[in-house]
Amino acid sequence: MPAIILTAAQGIVFLLIPFLILPRYLGLTGFWLAFPVADAMALLFGQLWMNSELRRQGINFFWWKTKTAMKRREGP
Repeated sequence: MPAIILTAAQGIVFLLIPFLILPRYLGLTGFWLAFPVADAMALLFGQLWMNSELRRQGINFFWWKTKTAMKRREGP
């Protein structure tokens, strides 16, 4: 289900916003830049969504920020 939502958001919402904004300022170049901008927006949204889901399940995505990793950095 999350994949369907993310794909639909990328194809509709994240693509629509750059299509409305970028061509006004950059012309045809803005039209073509809308595709990678939409992909970047979907990537950011997906990453934030994944982090929130992992945190909700008690899994720390950023393993280097765990207490165990911090103790190893500080030394004995």
